[in-house]
Amino acid sequence: DMDVEMDRVFLQELRDLKVLTGDKDVYEKHRGLVCSSLRGRIPEPTYADIESNFKNLSRCIVSVASGLIHSKELKDFFVDLVEKFIEPCRNARWSKKDVEAFLKAYEEATQQIPQLKRFQPHFLTVWTRYMTTLRKCVLQLYHS
Repeated sequence: DMDVEMDRVFLQELRDLKVLTGDKDVYEKHRGLVCSSLRGRIPEPTYADIESNFKNLSRCIVSVASGLIHSKELKDFFVDLVEKFIEPCRNARWSKKDVEAFLKAYEEATQQIPQLKRFQPHFLTVWTRYMTTLRKCVLQLYHS
């Protein structure tokens, strides 16, 4: 048993984040916003890596979120973060500052996507809550 009762409604709402990778228009808009936000702010090799691996990075962030409703996935949260996000970034030689810049840009870009505001007004609240937690965990675990 878990000592802390997880917010089941929040965990169910995390499944709505799949729109970021499942809707082609939303995905392309998000990718474009993140990349334009990071261009010139991070080293070119890291930027090129983000541009070419955006789909994998995005899938990882979204799949970890949408899987948290299942207790096994919840238990594997940190393992998944390390294996699916942190290790690939480390292998690509991203600095901790690069990881932080990416996660911040990734989170903030969603606020500029009209489809998300219009169709899912609660989306941004859930998104911000998840990404704030994810960013803190990743940065705590990340050693470049």
